[in-house]
Amino acid sequence: MEWVFNSYYTLIAATVVLLVGRLMVAKIKFLQDFNIPEPVAGGLVAAAILYALHAVYGVSFKFEKPLQDAFMLIFFTSIGLSADFSRLKAGGFPLVIFTAIVGSFIVVQNTVGVGLASLFGLDPLIGLITGSITLTGGHGTAGAWGPDFEKNFGLTGATGLGMAAATFGLVAGGLIGGPVARRLINKMGRKPLDEAAVKAQAAVYDDDDPGKSTDDLFEHPEQTRLITANSAVETLAMFAACLAFAEIMDGFDSEYLKPFYLDLPKFVWALFGGVILRNILTSVFKFNM
Repeated sequence: MEWVFNSYYTLIAATVVLLVGRLMVAKIKFLQDFNIPEPVAGGLVAAAILYALHAVYGVSFKFEKPLQDAFMLIFFTSIGLSADFSRLKAGGFPLVIFTAIVGSFIVVQNTVGVGLASLFGLDPLIGLITGSITLTGGHGTAGAWGPDFEKNFGLTGATGLGMAAATFGLVAGGLIGGPVARRLINKMGRKPLDEAAVKAQAAVYDDDDPGKSTDDLFEHPEQTRLITANSAVETLAMFAACLAFAEIMDGFDSEYLKPFYLDLPKFVWALFGGVILRNILTSVFKFNM
């Protein structure tokens, strides 16, 4: 028996999973203490339910993906639009060191992946798919490169394997990263703000005046951010420009840059377009992002 979820029911199911995860994190102290992300908490419950239904009743599930592809491009575009070169400059030399360390671990991922694949008698390309392609690149890179591995190298099931590896990476990262961060915070002697301090801090940013807005949305998630007609149109226009740029460059590189191994996935061009647009608007036109 197969249950098929079209794009809209897939979106509804994903929303329910996120809401379940949010409720779990809000109610279960263990999840709060170890900073387990809401998508990981809800996703593990969803995975357990789907597995149980398959094991007991033989039910399989098929989720259609057109909206997934669209949202993936929008997601990477939003990352590009959030990348401010002035922030990178402010990071200074420690950011250079951090980037070098991350880059070295990308090499380690591929070395371990290819080595283990060869050790088990598997195609070494599987080591790349379960290495940096997915553990650094995530689902977007897996979805972009998987079909190429299937078509050009005859690696059957590369896309599915990539999605599974990327999912494992996200879940493992969430389960490991939270407790490690908590241990480091405790080791440094950092104490959480008391309830009065949290309310006082929130009051500073709980203001509907756009002139008092801050770029530090990660530092101040409680700040009120207005969605006006103008801001909505401006945002849609920026996304449209980046997605159009990605569409044009995706066709250009597949036709002219493929011989030079520069045939990049469309989401990379969407991200790159967002970076360019963000910094031109803020640096040249002094646009308030």
